Amino acid sequence: MGNSLKSSMRNDMFDFSVLKFFDINTRSDKVLHPLPVRWEFPSPCWVKINTDGVARGSPGLAACGCIFCRSMREFIGGFSAFFDI
Repeated sequence: MGNSLKSSMRNDMFDFSVLKFFDINTRSDKVLHPLPVRWEFPSPCWVKINTDGVARGSPGLAACGCIFCRSMREFIGGFSAFFDI
């Protein structure tokens, strides 16, 4: 979809049910107490950058990702990277 994506996830149980429908492992068995999170778009003339990362062992596998959004639900771009360190 690239930069033409104009929607976002709502971060609710519907999103998780969609992931499960496509057999995407969310590791929900590891979640002890789900914490609701609300994501808001940035103010006009600002760009919001969200990042996340994970590692398994040291040394081991690692991954990270980032998305860039403007106000008015405009997706600018993003990336992900995987490493075996």
